[in-house]
Amino acid sequence: MSSASDWTTRVVDAFRDPAWFKHYAGRELAAGELIPTGYGIAWRCWDKDAYVIMPIPLNLLTSWLRALWYAGIHGYTLDALAKAADKGYWQGRADALDRNAMMMHERDTAFERGVAKGRADLWAEFKAHFNIRD
Repeated sequence: MSSASDWTTRVVDAFRDPAWFKHYAGRELAAGELIPTGYGIAWRCWDKDAYVIMPIPLNLLTSWLRALWYAGIHGYTLDALAKAADKGYWQGRADALDRNAMMMHERDTAFERGVAKGRADLWAEFKAHFNIRD
């Protein structure tokens, strides 16, 4: 039978093992990537389009503890953070689409002015070549 100190040593050594830490500490997964078998989403990273995944029983526990930590220490819920992040994302996307539409309109307007000028110049050359008077 093993003593308590042997058991504690094994547990502490398991936590020090980098392979164990990499396996259970969670990995970032970019949006659109497949979740490996046996893993689940623990939380979403708001500053980048990614998710932290962990083995299935740990993902539920850590996500619950993280929600408690945010609510207890910071005083706000994760839903409020997610809504604020989504609002900022969609506002930035709308601004980018507006800028893109404005740039395309400016480009199209410049193209139309160039076409109109080109037609006028061509008509002037045609009239001069064939001695046509208005």
